[in-house]
Amino acid sequence: MRSPPFHRRILPWVFTIAFVAAAPVVVFYTSGYRWNPKKDKIERNGTLIVDSTPSRASVFLNGNDTGEKTPITLQNVSPGQYAIRVAREGYHPWEKRLEVFPERVTFANDILLWNIATPEPVGFDGVTNIEPSPNGRELAMLLPGASSSQLLLWQPGLERPRTVDLPSGHLASATLRWSDDSRALFVESERSDQNGSWLLDVRGDGNPLPVPSGTYRWNGNALEGVTSSSIIFIQPQTGTVSRTPLPPLVRDRAGEFTIRAVTGTDELVLSRATRSTTDFILPPGAWTVHDARGKQLFLRDRTSWMRVDADADPPTGSRLTGDSLRAQPESGRTVFLSLSDGEIWQWGPTEEPELLSRESKPVREAVWHPGGLHIIVASEREVYAFGLDIRDGHLRTPLATFDSVEDIALVDGTLYVSATRGGRGGLWKLPIE
Repeated sequence: MRSPPFHRRILPWVFTIAFVAAAPVVVFYTSGYRWNPKKDKIERNGTLIVDSTPSRASVFLNGNDTGEKTPITLQNVSPGQYAIRVAREGYHPWEKRLEVFPERVTFANDILLWNIATPEPVGFDGVTNIEPSPNGRELAMLLPGASSSQLLLWQPGLERPRTVDLPSGHLASATLRWSDDSRALFVESERSDQNGSWLLDVRGDGNPLPVPSGTYRWNGNALEGVTSSSIIFIQPQTGTVSRTPLPPLVRDRAGEFTIRAVTGTDELVLSRATRSTTDFILPPGAWTVHDARGKQLFLRDRTSWMRVDADADPPTGSRLTGDSLRAQPESGRTVFLSLSDGEIWQWGPTEEPELLSRESKPVREAVWHPGGLHIIVASEREVYAFGLDIRDGHLRTPLATFDSVEDIALVDGTLYVSATRGGRGGLWKLPIE
């Protein structure tokens, strides 16, 4: 019997050996393992998930177009740092360096692309402070004067605002504070005289009510203030003012909480009616209750703030210095922003205050974007978006420049700016989404 030629006899063995040698390589390759020349070793690749609002934006890695549009999951990406760019026509591009790790998923899925737009003049020359109502339907604007001022209540989209005269001047530094139900507005002046602050029933047609000197807070939909001798309650709809005298040594009382002085000293302590044995000694200052909701109690001494966890045993507190507290919208967590000259601080429910940014010049205002992942900041001449994602630094996106900026407010995707641009002052609108 004639035997097959040698090459035919050896060929099956060659295929068998090649298969045995190649099979692990194929298995490893399909499992995501690659040779990393930077590290001179084999390691498993990672996954990069990219998504944006709006979607259908192009994705670039290290300057190279991947040919993909958001949302996209890029698998088998070699570990390492990547310059990621997400771009769509008509929007400011998003650019950041992120690291892809072996066998892990890196997310870039909260990308918000800001609309490229030119500020449009709305009018209302001379307005300074602007504040949107909690329901987002009205914009309160302050037009200060030397001897008298005006409060403008405007619904975006309408031509004429409602004008309310305030017989008090020098209100440029006043603060506008809405009630939770958007039915009343408190104009809080830094002036200490009796006619420095005003309360307005927005739904009524009456005149603004002058508010006695004191430190005020909203208690539900009623305005509540504290003086050296009493607690003041004001009902915006009726204008009813009532007073409850404070007992000796008591400096403030809100619900079950009391701030009182220690006899013979300047020391203040915070006590709780349901926990009479857990007095909390406060730092030096003229502390009053600013807000008491849930487990968190917020105290204020002018530009000093303290959060007290009254349920802790013993109670604990953290402090922040800033102009006011701006609560994050649409969030189950109580997170605040506060400004201090050129600094922007974030204050979470359990964390110590975190410094987000420090500018060489004062920051005019900072407002939350819905969702809490971005804020919009107004400096003296610029408005920019500021991402709260700390990976490789906070991303800043310039939105518009002005001759000077006074204040900003965000309503339904439109940013309203009290500013001067091209020598023209007043209110400007900037569609950013």
